[in-house]
Amino acid sequence: MVEKLPRNRRRDGFFTLLGITGLVFIEAIVPSGSLVAGPLTVDGTAPHEFVFGCSLGILFSGIFRRPNRQALISTVATGVGFAVGALL
Repeated sequence: MVEKLPRNRRRDGFFTLLGITGLVFIEAIVPSGSLVAGPLTVDGTAPHEFVFGCSLGILFSGIFRRPNRQALISTVATGVGFAVGALL
């Protein structure tokens, strides 16, 4: 079962702001093919999508008030999911 914490404006606001900042950074400042990740990626798409997914994960963790452990796990899982999707 997914837990919800009581509303904590500072923590939730920080997570939401961090997620939005990450999305703006990855979409507006860093072009898609400029990240270097090694032999697993083609033109840097997977690391770009990993950071995009992590930004979404942390954004949604702030919106849906997830505990720290669930926020970390869902953020990394979303990033990995987006990266794998970029490779396929």
